[in-house]
Parts: sequence; structure tokens; C-alpha cells
Amino acid sequence: MTVPRSTAFMSALAHNREFPSLPVLRNSGWNVLWQAREHLIIRARDAARKRGRSYRDFRVGASALLDSTRPDDLRLRGRSPHTVYTGSNWKLGKDERNTCAEQEIVAQIRQQQHMFPSRRMFALCIAGEAQDEPDAESGVQTATLHPCRHCRKLLASVPEVKSDTVIITASLRSETMELMTFAELLRIHNTPEKHGP
Repeated sequence: MTVPRSTAFMSALAHNREFPSLPVLRNSGWNVLWQAREHLIIRARDAARKRGRSYRDFRVGASALLDSTRPDDLRLRGRSPHTVYTGSNWKLGKDERNTCAEQEIVAQIRQQQHMFPSRRMFALCIAGEAQDEPDAESGVQTATLHPCRHCRKLLASVPEVKSDTVIITASLRSETMELMTFAELLRIHNTPEKHGP
């Protein structure tokens, strides 16, 4: 029986285990994903603190772990078949054109396709403080910062983001963290299901 990635993550954290059980680790991609969990959180927090910009001092960072469509070619060239992209928010004013951290990651995926042809996004981490008000579209109040309605729709159209892509949302100032699949994130916010492959 295949255990959903987010379920295994949350179960392991609840029992203070460093790793999921061996049957879970046998699932494709799990070992890399679990080892990268803390790294992704650190990278997202670092992006928020060092590069995040906002007229109201609201900083957000994101990091994404992707694998390649040509892992053997990359290994032959001495390169890893996995990569991590990071992004941060850029919000200069209330009525100005703004960029979210997730949008920056999607732009990098598109720009780097010739150097790193991405097959799938294993995990996406968003680091930032939860909003004081409910989500503008879904009306859901969350314990951590979830992708905004624009980013949820954007991610749903990105072929590398799958239904079982693990979404990690983490606070910048505390250990508060949530784990869910991308499909679960869409259900929480009543966002239409993923389009495309």
C-alpha cells in the first residue's frame, strides 16, 4: 500500500522520528525528499530574510526540489539529477506590480529548461508569516502562509507540479509548519483541480 507523502511526513513528525518507516522510503523519490526537507525550509527562510522585499516588511521565501527528465545525461556530466530553485517576494507598493516567491521559482524553471530539463517538482516550501486575515479567495484562515490564489492557479498550470507534490509551509520566526500535497492544498482553498498533465 502506497502512503501519501504528506501523511508519512506528518506521521513521522508527530512521533518525533527522524525518518519515515522503511516501506515508505521504498517509494520512488522518498529518500531524496526526506533528506531535503530541512534543507528546503532553510533555503526558503534564507531567501525571505535576504532577498524578500515588501513595502510593509512582509517577507516571503520559497524553495523547490525538482528532478530532471535526463538524469543519466546529467550524471555523465558530473551534475546532480536534482536541483533546488529559490525565490522571494518583491512587493514595492499596494498598487504596484508585485511578484510572489512562487512566481519567481516558476520563472526559473522555464528559464533553465535548456540546462536542467525538469520532469517533476518533488516538494515546494513556502516560508513566511501567516496572514492576520483569511485567504482573499477561499476565506480560509491558516496557521502558516499558504500560496495566494494567483500562485495556486499558476502552480496548477505548471506541468512539473503534480497532485502529490509535497507542499511545506513554514513560519520564519517559529517552528510552526504544515505539510500537505498540492491536491490537498487546492481542496483546502476550494481551488479548481490541476490543469494539464
